[in-house]
Amino acid sequence: MRNPLNRLPTGPGWAQSIANHLKLVWRLLRDRRINPLIKLIPFSSILYFVSPFDLPLPIDDVGVIWFATVLFIEFSPPAIVEEHRLAIANTVNVEWKELEGPPDDAPPA
Repeated sequence: MRNPLNRLPTGPGWAQSIANHLKLVWRLLRDRRINPLIKLIPFSSILYFVSPFDLPLPIDDVGVIWFATVLFIEFSPPAIVEEHRLAIANTVNVEWKELEGPPDDAPPA
């Protein structure tokens, strides 16, 4: 089993890596094929985040939430995780541009 902490985002695409990680977690939470008990892992980290209890370790609340999401992904069935990763990777991001004037192939008026 590979170490999930080796996939921590680094480099110039770190923001996109974090966004993709959160999209994956969201998609897995909404997937009915994932065991509901496994879905409790991310929610328990959010409960820890809002509770007044803190661990006496030098671990930030965001680190606990990140660890819980990594654990949630690792405990989810690998085939389903890979299916969602491919769907996220195949998403095309586009930007709308306003055209100035008629298109080149427009019939003359």
